[in-house]
Amino acid sequence: MRRLFAGSMLLALSLAYVLGSAFAWGEAGSATGKSRVGKQSFTVTLDRICLDEKPGAGAAEAMSLDAPQSCLKYATAGPNDGRFRAVARGTIVNTGDFDLTIRSGAVTISGLNFQPPAGAGPECLASDFEGRIQVVSGFVPARQPGMTGMVTVEMRIRRDAPDSCADRQLSYELTLNADTSR
Repeated sequence: MRRLFAGSMLLALSLAYVLGSAFAWGEAGSATGKSRVGKQSFTVTLDRICLDEKPGAGAAEAMSLDAPQSCLKYATAGPNDGRFRAVARGTIVNTGDFDLTIRSGAVTISGLNFQPPAGAGPECLASDFEGRIQVVSGFVPARQPGMTGMVTVEMRIRRDAPDSCADRQLSYELTLNADTSR
């Protein structure tokens, strides 16, 4: 009888263990969400540098970003003394979602917009020019009106550039490298 009672008790406990977990109260929940992935983008506006030669300005040439109609003389690349000269300023506006820092950049000569006259001597080539940028203000906060970065575009004409490079128009492309500041 004890064996029968022990066997019944063992069977009852086993069934309670197995079936009890199936009938136990439980709860589970879930949620869904969405997040927009931010973007990194900026715009650059190039303005030629005006060398303001208004009367009384003195011998030193003051650099400014005057409107074109008030500018008497713009900065130019040259002469062919091998020195870099500032010819434009780039204003950077951050249109992305992250603070940016302008780390470096490059100026690529994209074209010489002229045809040298016949008999002008050696041909002027894009390789006779070199450009670079100088980062003036590299930190550009995200979407804050009035907060901009600034770079200066500098050009030089190589010392051995032919005379046919003088008084011509030069086209260039500015590439800036930026990364998130945080």
